[in-house]
Amino acid sequence: MSQNIFSKLCIGVVVLLSAIGAFAQDHKPLSFSADSKLTKTGGQEITAGKLYIAWPKVRMDMKDVRYGFTSSVIIDYVKQKAIAILPQYQTYSEINLDQQNQTMKSNLPVGPNIDASNPCARTDWSCKKLDPQTIAGRSCEVWEIVSDKLGSITTWIDTKLNFPIKTKSADGYILEYTNVQEGQPAPALFQVPPGYKKSAAHSESTPGR
Repeated sequence: MSQNIFSKLCIGVVVLLSAIGAFAQDHKPLSFSADSKLTKTGGQEITAGKLYIAWPKVRMDMKDVRYGFTSSVIIDYVKQKAIAILPQYQTYSEINLDQQNQTMKSNLPVGPNIDASNPCARTDWSCKKLDPQTIAGRSCEVWEIVSDKLGSITTWIDTKLNFPIKTKSADGYILEYTNVQEGQPAPALFQVPPGYKKSAAHSESTPGR
């Protein structure tokens, strides 16, 4: 797997961790599935895929639009573990979320430890609640948040799902979920497919693989 493609996978993982970890609240998100899309300012589409929520487990399937490479990330927020799955190689890697944050030195908040109705409960964040908006018929609270580690982000939190269905970063990345289907996703979606082999985390980025 090329370094360029692997970097794009990491972008998707980081944005997902940031969005879910920062804004999941004590009232757990409802179970649902949705189409996902990661774009950059100007409409450049980076990844497209699906999101599945069965709290505390989350799955995101991603396809790199430019290269066609596919990957999946399964996150368990109770165990603080993530699994990165690469279907092309039928391999997977396990990631410790705490260690991942320390390695990236990003201090991204991980897990349902933030009240989405009051993000400013964190003293190291500067927050501003904007006017509520409706996205595709879904009511959302809108927050503008600034921190030394995260920079500036704006998030649209679906008031029924208790989940951010759109997040925009200051550097122009936009992660959004559409075509929301409420209901419990199949349990098999949160398991490694049979026959897949475990590989060391990040070993897929070695050139020539």
